[in-house]
Amino acid sequence: MSDSPHLSTRLLAPSNRPALIADAHEVLNTEVAKKSGLGGLALKGAYKSVSAISPGFIEGVLGVLLDEWIRAYDEEYTAWQAAGSDVSFGTWLVERQEVVSERMLEVTDRRAKSTSHQSAAKLYWKLRPGAKTHVITALPAVAGVVDRHLDQA
Repeated sequence: MSDSPHLSTRLLAPSNRPALIADAHEVLNTEVAKKSGLGGLALKGAYKSVSAISPGFIEGVLGVLLDEWIRAYDEEYTAWQAAGSDVSFGTWLVERQEVVSERMLEVTDRRAKSTSHQSAAKLYWKLRPGAKTHVITALPAVAGVVDRHLDQA
């Protein structure tokens, strides 16, 4: 465990950021690909549409959102450190999935309200009612990425 009280200090270091974004993009692609049924079809269609906005659009959005998501979890990281928990920080996040998913969606909602990419925002708001379920489902994979990067930081 690092002496740094801030998750953002560790994960958002310039030397770590590109790999973190790449790993987050891989998780996103994997999680979208797993979706099935009508909801999955809608999500896959929206993801394909947003991906087509411009080359690198998804990576750019992830870069912005990751900064805000990770900063939103600084308090969780501090609480985890103070608790002296026997579980990894990623496991801590999964165990607190309700609060963690809400914080993640608060960041994403705020960004969707202020984006200049109205077509992306429109798709987001259309899918937003089911977003918490998708976030909770993806949280173990996200937690794995966080733990891997904390181990390397």
